[in-house]
Amino acid sequence: MPGRGVSGMALQTMIYSSSKLKSNIQFKVILFLAAICLFNLVSHAVSAEPKGNASKSYSEIFKEARAAMKPCEDYTFVKPEEVQDDEAPMRATLKDRNNNSIVIEGAYLTFTGCVDIKGDGRTEAVIYDYNRYCGGRPCSFTYVYTSDGHNLRLMGPHIVGDFGEDVAFKDLRHDGKMELLTYVRWAYWGGLDYWSSPLLPEILCYRENDFKDCTKEFPKILEREIDESLKVPKHDETEDNLDKNELQEIKGQALKYLAIHEIMGNEKEGWKGVRKLFPSAYQWLKEEWNKDDKMGGETTAGKKVSPSPITTDRPVAVERKAPEKVMQVTGEVVAINIERMSLVIKGKRGEVFISIDSDTAVKIGEVQVPAVENKKLADLKRGDKITIRYATINSKNVARTIILPVVNSH
Repeated sequence: MPGRGVSGMALQTMIYSSSKLKSNIQFKVILFLAAICLFNLVSHAVSAEPKGNASKSYSEIFKEARAAMKPCEDYTFVKPEEVQDDEAPMRATLKDRNNNSIVIEGAYLTFTGCVDIKGDGRTEAVIYDYNRYCGGRPCSFTYVYTSDGHNLRLMGPHIVGDFGEDVAFKDLRHDGKMELLTYVRWAYWGGLDYWSSPLLPEILCYRENDFKDCTKEFPKILEREIDESLKVPKHDETEDNLDKNELQEIKGQALKYLAIHEIMGNEKEGWKGVRKLFPSAYQWLKEEWNKDDKMGGETTAGKKVSPSPITTDRPVAVERKAPEKVMQVTGEVVAINIERMSLVIKGKRGEVFISIDSDTAVKIGEVQVPAVENKKLADLKRGDKITIRYATINSKNVARTIILPVVNSH
């Protein structure tokens, strides 16, 4: 019968369609689960961060890694016994187990420790060079030397401390290879003073015979850094209630918040956060951010200069001193580092970073202190009122005379 034939055909078609639909759903479910597995696999590969450090801040990870660095028996570091001329380069010798050696020159060299960078069982020697005559600000350089048993060579020279920042090494991915941990300071960016300039994490990976910036590959560390920065007590952001120093601090916090978001590739969210959390700094940051040079100085964000350290087979250039124009600042000591021979004094026009050298004279009142008693400088502390006469030479402020207050003995 015609009607029955049509019904049978329809039923057969429905069964076929149902079976096909069921097959398609199963396929889609399998495809969805496979996509999830692939996503987790890629995420782990891109951001394989240590589970044990999940609750630790970058500063805590850095301090632990730095404390773990020790010299080893694979290398011997010999420094000169005699005190050298303050302006002459310091010469030191690095030797490996086979007595292969290399002479290194720098400002003030120290053997920081040993580390296996590539995870190949061969240790490298980490040499730290501190230079207090770097553009009026203390600078540091870290160099890593390796030995193949026959020769010592430098592994990818790289400046990692434009303002004296230290370095550490840690295997963040647990793959047997070490990452280099340090900081980068956005100093004086947009008119910020030094102390309000934010200090950002910087992680370098050894790739293609050089240390290259790979900070963005560790988003969890950066997220924790954002959380830590927001824990800093904030001032009341009503413009009328803010003094100059408070506004500087807020601007520095806003800049750090945005800069970390940019590193993470999420600048848009960063701007939303700045507008909400740091309203008094929003317009300033918007104007400064749009300028070409985001570092506000000679170093641009993401671009590092990588010179080699001075070696003995290279002539050392003689620096010609420019004519001096002596200036004077009187104010309060806000920071001092006698070991590194530098201090910051806050005068009427703001803070001035001062370098101290062997020619700096020390006076109490207007009475010259004998050179043998220059140790009185070590008695300086934050809050002391002093006067400094200084000259700006090759972009650095060098103290010519430091006048200490007269202490009344009565």
